[in-house]
Amino acid sequence: MNVLYIMNGCPLCAEAVRHLKEEKYPFEAVSILEDPQARRKLKETIGEVYTPVLSHHGRMTKGKDILNLTGERMSP
Repeated sequence: MNVLYIMNGCPLCAEAVRHLKEEKYPFEAVSILEDPQARRKLKETIGEVYTPVLSHHGRMTKGKDILNLTGERMSP
């Protein structure tokens, strides 16, 4: 499953959610403020607590780079 790590109230996170929905890309949004386990996993995986981060196909895409993902660039 593709996971988008977000923080409530984060404008870039809201943009990332909107973009992924427009691209019809399947994902689950997980708030790192509401899910301490997700926050720990994110820190272990990328070495920092940062949002938005998309975990997909074994890759991690951060910040505005998510907004550049389209169709074929989202595939494995």
